[in-house]
Amino acid sequence: MRGEHGLRDVLYKHISPCLSVITAGQWDENFTSLLAQPHMRTILKKLARYFDFILIDTTPVLPVPDAILVAQNVDGVLFSVLRNVSRLPTVYAAYERLATLNIPVLGAVVAGTPLESYGNQYDRPTMNSAQ
Repeated sequence: MRGEHGLRDVLYKHISPCLSVITAGQWDENFTSLLAQPHMRTILKKLARYFDFILIDTTPVLPVPDAILVAQNVDGVLFSVLRNVSRLPTVYAAYERLATLNIPVLGAVVAGTPLESYGNQYDRPTMNSAQ
């Protein structure tokens, strides 16, 4: 974002054959203003030429502006919700903030659900069920 390194220098490909990662790097007080610059959109367009999907992990929507600035440059937002921690009024307020800016919310991933909630349909397959 600061132009200190090229994309090839910051792209980590050795994590998995089908996964590449760019870490956030070092934060400073100017970082949020960088997210508001047109350069953010340029970087994402360049990355879109090489990848089928680009997932960006940002700060929560409500407490800081970073997530909104990033969301204005993406195709959609997927909420990450922690079961028994995230509260519906807060999640809905974040949704409304994105909706007022016409940023599509694609859905949510809920983490922290105990295995027992799924019943036995996700048990390991037996030899007979694998045939």
